[in-house]
Amino acid sequence: MLGNSSNVDVADKIADQLLGSVLEMTGVAITVVGLHGMKVHGVLGRALSCSKSATWYAYVGLWALGQLIQLLAVEFATEPVIASVSNFAIVCNAVLAHYVLGERITRLDAIAIAVMIGGALLVVSFVPEPTTTSLQLAELRALFVASAAPLVGLLGTTLLAAAAIPAAVRSALHPELRTAPHGGIAFGVLAGYAGAISITTSKICWLVFDAISFASLAQPLWWFYAVCSFAGELLMVAALFNGMSWHEASIVVSTYYISMTICGALQGLCIFGLIDTFRAASAAAFAFGIALCVGAVYMLALSRAVHAADEASLTAAAPPRCEWWRAWCGRPRRASGPEPLTAPLPMVEAAVAPSSSGGKPGEQPQGLGGSHHLHPIVQ
Repeated sequence: MLGNSSNVDVADKIADQLLGSVLEMTGVAITVVGLHGMKVHGVLGRALSCSKSATWYAYVGLWALGQLIQLLAVEFATEPVIASVSNFAIVCNAVLAHYVLGERITRLDAIAIAVMIGGALLVVSFVPEPTTTSLQLAELRALFVASAAPLVGLLGTTLLAAAAIPAAVRSALHPELRTAPHGGIAFGVLAGYAGAISITTSKICWLVFDAISFASLAQPLWWFYAVCSFAGELLMVAALFNGMSWHEASIVVSTYYISMTICGALQGLCIFGLIDTFRAASAAAFAFGIALCVGAVYMLALSRAVHAADEASLTAAAPPRCEWWRAWCGRPRRASGPEPLTAPLPMVEAAVAPSSSGGKPGEQPQGLGGSHHLHPIVQ
């Protein structure tokens, strides 16, 4: 009888992990499609602009729906599983960036994306998995009182994200710097950190809710973490929207998901006291995975730095490759012919022939008011 009960528990856990994985993959796909739809249809960073159409706001709603589905997935699957499945967004984003936005994906980019996914899988595979399935409020307080590790983890990831703020500010204030990849990486890091804060605090809210059910809604501490989760979402929205509007999606979104994976893993390690459970081999693999992710982001930056001028001209001149997407978003098809000549044509004085009525050479005919004829040069 005991064995049957154990088997049922294992089956339930597997079912929950599968359900969480499906929800996470669905939410990730919807999120990326929403982001690319907004970028195709208009400038992301100006949500209050009067030029925005209903289609653009529909894609904002699609993006928000994807985010809600991802937050719901946290309730069913463990954080390492969620982080692993979320890497599907990197592949999905690369495909859409190439075929929808017309961004160039070079061999170096493809190698960097593969290295990035491999590093992320190493990080989430070797990080110790928390065994906590519910948290009483007293246990939650004890996590932060008994050890300084939770505060160290939160402060450490905050400082890492703060290092990206100068590059993001320079990109925002100086439009001429937006062709460089550094601003896109900075916005991706900030969005990833904010997303990790949102996921970590929402996980805590779910754990407390599982312990005391709807009684948690009457607890100020529960609402504190709920507000932190919502604030993380808002910061992520600001960083992601501005980064996507000013920089390439293949840079911003990839850095966003990798940063969220690393920051989320580090925060989970510190908050739930899992650092001591590391073995030497797993710790080395975890650190090597982080190094691979950082190296992959550097490879993306190097590729963009080499082709910065060419990428800028290509993105400005070439229409997206999928015309159905452009038609769905309501944007007119770009003309393939040469740009119209808008500069004024140079003018020259016309030579005046002698008058047939007997006038002197060089004398203007009657009725011209003594002015010279000016004719454009037709090239």
